[in-house]
Amino acid sequence: MSHKRDRDDKDKKQKFRPGGHVGKEQREYFIKAFDEVRNLGATQFDVKEKKTFARQKLVAQGRKVARHPQPLKDSLSRRKKEKKIYERDVLNAAANGDTIPKKPSMMKKNDEEKKDRGLTMKNGRFADGMHYLSKNDVKNVYTKKEKKRF
Repeated sequence: MSHKRDRDDKDKKQKFRPGGHVGKEQREYFIKAFDEVRNLGATQFDVKEKKTFARQKLVAQGRKVARHPQPLKDSLSRRKKEKKIYERDVLNAAANGDTIPKKPSMMKKNDEEKKDRGLTMKNGRFADGMHYLSKNDVKNVYTKKEKKRF
């Protein structure tokens, strides 16, 4: 009976566990092999896929990738086109009793636009990193009584 228990203990120790304890050398070798296979596959990409692959590589390294802005004329024409299509779809949905479709991404406001931009000033003007106040602005600050808020 003790022989069987010894054999079971050996089997438990020798079981292969994926993601188990692997030596540093094996892990590095696997990562290098994985990168080589990925780079080999990248040789078959077309132009657009190669650019996106290169961009992903740079991002993975922690670098910033330069954005290529779209010409203003093109983006404005695309926005107009999307707006017309959206309005047509809304009218069709209202006529047929369907649900109203979601707005296209270009028609949605970004969260950055909704956020507070920083300084909110009621008096004076802000220019060249300075807040300029006139005498009347200063007087208004000290003489104006604020309403109590409950």
